[in-house]
Amino acid sequence: MKRPTVLGFAQQAHAPVPAAAKPSPPGSPGPVGLFGFGMTTCSLMFVDAAWAEPAFKDAVMGFALAYGGLTQWVAGLLELFKGNTFAGTAFMSFGAFWVGWWYTGVMYKQGHFFGASEYQTGEALLLAQWGLFTLALFVLTLHRRFPLKLKVVFGSLAATFFLLAGGQFSDGCKRAAGYIGFACGMSANFAAFTEVMAEAWGATAETSNAAVVEILPCDRAAGREGALPGPVQPMPGGTHGDLEAGSPVARPPDLPPRATPADMHAGTCHIITGASRKTYQRMFSGRATDLG
Repeated sequence: MKRPTVLGFAQQAHAPVPAAAKPSPPGSPGPVGLFGFGMTTCSLMFVDAAWAEPAFKDAVMGFALAYGGLTQWVAGLLELFKGNTFAGTAFMSFGAFWVGWWYTGVMYKQGHFFGASEYQTGEALLLAQWGLFTLALFVLTLHRRFPLKLKVVFGSLAATFFLLAGGQFSDGCKRAAGYIGFACGMSANFAAFTEVMAEAWGATAETSNAAVVEILPCDRAAGREGALPGPVQPMPGGTHGDLEAGSPVARPPDLPPRATPADMHAGTCHIITGASRKTYQRMFSGRATDLG
């Protein structure tokens, strides 16, 4: 039996240790919260827009509790754990709204509550109050860090609440609320779908609006739109290996409109791809805020 030599032990001691696998980031609760809101809203608007029989509202109650209510509420709780106060507030508030809507409907069916026709003014004031709350959230989305899709969701939802309030006294307002509410629900579904698509096709939900950095030799990068001079440095939490993999973790020293060979240092340069320069600039002027 061959005995190991001292050199052999030394080689084993200095053998490279394989790097630990990088843990996968947690999934984003934003899309499921948006889908819970959007799908439930569209279902109820079928009745308000007079596309479905009034009795269909009873079938929506179960989905309002499970999907629009509890699922959206849990999504909001997870968003708060992530530190996203806006998304957590929105999801948990509207999740509670759907749970309350379900409970009121069930109690009415069992004869414990009067019908809405018995308190039209109170119902109108309640819906108008939710409209004001949603309008306040819409005003917050006017900040540049919020994407357009969220502005559309909250703006159309505020209009829906106000029209539903007027719908307590006017069938025309109620039908208009059904149309705009359906558009609101579909816009929320679209926002959720784009987040899921971004993650399924290679980007994470948190960076779907971010820029991707491409590493190229300077002679190939010269003159290309979005090309930036100089070496790139990873943002906190990123590594140079992430840069080579095309991850959106690089922050350049500046943002000139177009790089030229005279601007560039020897070696490699980086090019912004996958997002506009405006979006890339907003990445580093403040943390991008979304419901994802």
